[in-house]
Amino acid sequence: MRITGPGFSTTFVVRDGRVARASPLLAYMKGWKVERVVALGRRRGWTITQQPEATCASLDRTASRPPPSSTTAK
Repeated sequence: MRITGPGFSTTFVVRDGRVARASPLLAYMKGWKVERVVALGRRRGWTITQQPEATCASLDRTASRPPPSSTTAK
């Protein structure tokens, strides 16, 4: 899911109705029920949208890793 607010836009992953993974900005929401996130978003005037199931680069831990190299460091 994506949350957009004044000056920010970020994502989080929902599993079984709860926040399973979140960007650092939303890390405090891990474990929250989606209903709680939506209620907070409404109070703060955020836009919350459902995203198609895909890996977001900001949450994909492999995205920031360099590509595998065939040489080894000496």
